[in-house]
Amino acid sequence: MSEKFAPRIIEVDYNGIESRIRKNEDLKKSIISVLVKAERMLDEKPSNEVRKRLLSRGYQYFLETIENKFPFPKASNSENYRLLGVDPPSLERSLQNMVNQFNGSELSLSGTDLVMTNQGKASIENDFTYFTQNVKQNEILDFALKICNILKENEKNFIDYCDLHPGAPKGVSWHGNSNVEQKFLIVKPERKDIDSEYKYVPFARGIYHVENKLQRSLQLTKK
Repeated sequence: MSEKFAPRIIEVDYNGIESRIRKNEDLKKSIISVLVKAERMLDEKPSNEVRKRLLSRGYQYFLETIENKFPFPKASNSENYRLLGVDPPSLERSLQNMVNQFNGSELSLSGTDLVMTNQGKASIENDFTYFTQNVKQNEILDFALKICNILKENEKNFIDYCDLHPGAPKGVSWHGNSNVEQKFLIVKPERKDIDSEYKYVPFARGIYHVENKLQRSLQLTKK
């Protein structure tokens, strides 16, 4: 009878979460900047309705709105632009990029502001929370936790080579038959800030890598 599998959390990449949040904050500034330029050219005050349409339809909505303001509808577009003192083509790429950036972000329009909703934050946390995917990975995770405990129990006698040699790679590594060092980073050092001490935690990418290596070895053995 096969062992019943239940996924377990390997790690939460807090640095990845913070980086994605900062990226959304930078995107917010960029998107707001384009929205303000478009609103000024349209002679519109910031409103939820206008911003919602700009964020969903971009340059298409912008052109339709500006054309409805043409003082001389029968004249050419360029002549009407000149009379209105606007230059829509200058915003075309910016508006297209803005729509793509907004759709690819965790931002949401609230009133006239862009905010990250609880759903957006949960989506980011989910992207950077890594789970085991099978029984073998659970076994490797157990082994990684044992290593972490050993390092913790012996931390007073443990000298961190990386602290003595800045820039050195951190983690548990092994050497194969080749001259290339292959890393089994099933645990990794982690610390909150530069002044805090390292603690060792399981490393998801390494566990996935080790399990994949084991599966390949088993396939070769069966052949």
